[in-house]
Amino acid sequence: MIFFDMFSGAYRILLLMVLILFVMSCRKEFEKGDPPTFELIQDSGFIGGSASIPAGSLMKFKVHARQGSEKITNFYIEVRDPVAGSSYRLFDSAIFASEFIWTGSFYKSAAEIENWIFTLRDRVGQGNSSVFHFTTDTNSSYQPLTNIAGIVLGAQENTMFDGFYTIDDNIVYDGPQAMENQAFIDLIFYYGEDALTMASPGANIEEGIFDESFSPVNWEIRNTTRYIKTSLTQEDFNQTVNDSLMIALYIDADGKRKAKNLSVGDIYVFKNRQNRLGLFRISAASGTLDGMAKFDIKIQEANH
Repeated sequence: MIFFDMFSGAYRILLLMVLILFVMSCRKEFEKGDPPTFELIQDSGFIGGSASIPAGSLMKFKVHARQGSEKITNFYIEVRDPVAGSSYRLFDSAIFASEFIWTGSFYKSAAEIENWIFTLRDRVGQGNSSVFHFTTDTNSSYQPLTNIAGIVLGAQENTMFDGFYTIDDNIVYDGPQAMENQAFIDLIFYYGEDALTMASPGANIEEGIFDESFSPVNWEIRNTTRYIKTSLTQEDFNQTVNDSLMIALYIDADGKRKAKNLSVGDIYVFKNRQNRLGLFRISAASGTLDGMAKFDIKIQEANH
């Protein structure tokens, strides 16, 4: 009988604890409070909502975000193509802030219609999303290209060719010269853990590739070019006369900071520091630390 009373008392205590935890959980859920909020700021040059945009246009956004009851921890943008039935995460940032202003630039693809979902989440999981609809303005025309042929870059121990290149002026620099002109460098060629590689100052260049006195990892201005390998043929490349193909091929979320294991015939679509889209095709490639690559570039004109 004594054992039963003790068990009965323990059972009541356990039941009471479960009830208390349940009530606290419900109260905590109820007391989550307000979710974060945001708005698109339609300053000069920035998009303030759904619109019809020419394919290949640079879409600039300015977002003003404010916390609700809790700090903001995530901000991301998802793009959905309802015609193709596809979607991808275009931008994703982990943050911890009560308020922030974010600016970003992305190209309008050639898709007929896209739904862009901007989403904020706070530290307790509350979210706030807005959907913006962007259609392709078919009244606009594609842009012409600048063509640059026969560029030759050398790897880090090549004594004939240097490996730092600026597209604007079509100039190849050696390391010290490139450091003096670091604001203009688009491409860097070297041999590393991924064999013959095309990168840029903003890439994760392996330690020891370049002398510390001029290594891009120590530059104050580290421009980033991003690359996507394509399955295009030489004929495709030769017949490209405007930016329509590169607009269709380049997806911001897929761009990598290096074009690796380069070989003859490789064709990459890329976006440089000025957000200009281009293609390059490797016509010759050989060697290792003293290796070289010869290639041609087609890129949107500078005033695009």
